[in-house]
Amino acid sequence: MTHSKRVGNVVVKYYKSDKKSKKWMTTRPDGKKVYWGHPKMQDYTQHHDKERRRLFRKRMGGVRLKSGKKAISVRYSPAWLSYYVTW
Repeated sequence: MTHSKRVGNVVVKYYKSDKKSKKWMTTRPDGKKVYWGHPKMQDYTQHHDKERRRLFRKRMGGVRLKSGKKAISVRYSPAWLSYYVTW
């Protein structure tokens, strides 16, 4: 089953992962597959709990890469996909 979500001017199509250790997968424009999400945990697309979403996004918004850049600012990274697509 294909899911899709518009993030700004990008439409992300994502699918159930073919890896048991991840919940979702998508393909970047350059053809590389990206996997994200813990398969045993619910995300906002499943539970629709606004308070859980607020707390997750608050936590994830503070995560930084080694370079100092916010993890959610790197398009098609697992953090970006979690923050904008499933949460």
